[in-house]
Amino acid sequence: MVEMIMTRFSSLMAVLFFSATMVAQAPPSVLFAGKPVIGATLRLEVTAPFGTNLVLLADSGGGPNSFGGYVFDLDLGPNLQIIPLGVAGAGPVVLEQVIPNLSGLVGLTTFVQIVGVSPSAQVSLSQGYQVTVGLPLPMAQVDDYCYQLQGPGGSNLSLSPIASTAFDLSITDFSSDGTTQFTAAEVGALQSPSEPQRIRLAYMSIGEAEDYRWYWPLIDPTLVAQANPQWAGNFKVKYWDPAWKDVIIHGNPIIGQSYLDRIIDQGFDGVYLDIIDAFEFFGPSEEGGVDLRRDAAREMVQFVLEIAHHARVVRGRPDFLVVPQNGSTIITDGFYPADTLQPGDPSTPQAMAALMKDRYFRTIDAIGVEDVFYTGGADENNPYNPDTYRLGLLSQFVGFGLPVLNIEYLTVPSLINDFYTIHAPAAGFVPYSSVRDLDILTVNSAFPPN
Repeated sequence: MVEMIMTRFSSLMAVLFFSATMVAQAPPSVLFAGKPVIGATLRLEVTAPFGTNLVLLADSGGGPNSFGGYVFDLDLGPNLQIIPLGVAGAGPVVLEQVIPNLSGLVGLTTFVQIVGVSPSAQVSLSQGYQVTVGLPLPMAQVDDYCYQLQGPGGSNLSLSPIASTAFDLSITDFSSDGTTQFTAAEVGALQSPSEPQRIRLAYMSIGEAEDYRWYWPLIDPTLVAQANPQWAGNFKVKYWDPAWKDVIIHGNPIIGQSYLDRIIDQGFDGVYLDIIDAFEFFGPSEEGGVDLRRDAAREMVQFVLEIAHHARVVRGRPDFLVVPQNGSTIITDGFYPADTLQPGDPSTPQAMAALMKDRYFRTIDAIGVEDVFYTGGADENNPYNPDTYRLGLLSQFVGFGLPVLNIEYLTVPSLINDFYTIHAPAAGFVPYSSVRDLDILTVNSAFPPN
């Protein structure tokens, strides 16, 4: 069997003009969108120079393993799968796989690598990845949650009060004061006798930089675009810039460990991504933006997918949750104007928006939203004044099976009652009411967590 596999592999490489001398060319880049959990769709997107012949190699064992003068990150053993993907064009080459909803697949690991051969017989290898199938966390069963980012009056945040409640899901900062990280033991204690299966999300702003984070003295000032007049110390940031992605995703010798890696190492179950709607600020003027980045929505979708890819595949947390807050307009065609469409894209803004929506919906696990029923100029207790446009967009999230975590900033009992008993249930949302500063743990006595 091994000889047969290696003969087949050798023959395939010969057909692809496999040369024993590596010639420098841009290697194929790989992004896993979707979710590597049972019952979900995993989407492989491969980008390579135009005309590159692409082959997917998959095996149950990892490398390194030498063959023909090349070092592969997978085993090349008797279980080797050789899957031609075709020739790279202007857009990514896509392979989608629905993972059967079979419990026996949980823990199954596949090592994956792409071989690219250019028309001039230049050969390159993508990075190899270990993809493990996981069991999805029970987001669909969440019917109550809490959201607190600081202690009363801006004091240090404590997780202990949350641990004593029965909320199904908690959203908190990753630190007590914006910088001092909670220990893995403190995060672990959120799963307590009161709620042993609590889902724990860490807040992470990705569309703004915050001057009270550890990274602030270390980032290039040119990343910062504009101060947020509503929140002191917050600044719109050029989130598409590789230097910002180092802060959030990859880390580097200057930044150190990335924001996301810190959260993963603390043991959080996922991230709650704020300022997704920064694309509205940077995007096309026709939609109210400043035209600094007309394809800002595409860039934000890509950013979210890269965050998910890093957590679920690079860091090996297949069940890691990714929940954006706000920015539901990211699925609308106005943010994909015709002049931003690139070779290989769908031919119309409407089709492009549909593609982005599909990639986004298959990757995220829920969406958080603020102020959709009680809108107005006050920080809290605005009258019932539903944002029907956003509610229409959010119905598409609900229709796809994505939970909507809806916070309204209410303290008046009658408004809270209507929110919990009428408006949120009618829309299919999970309700929570609190104060806008999110500096207290609100347990509404009429609607306690169960």
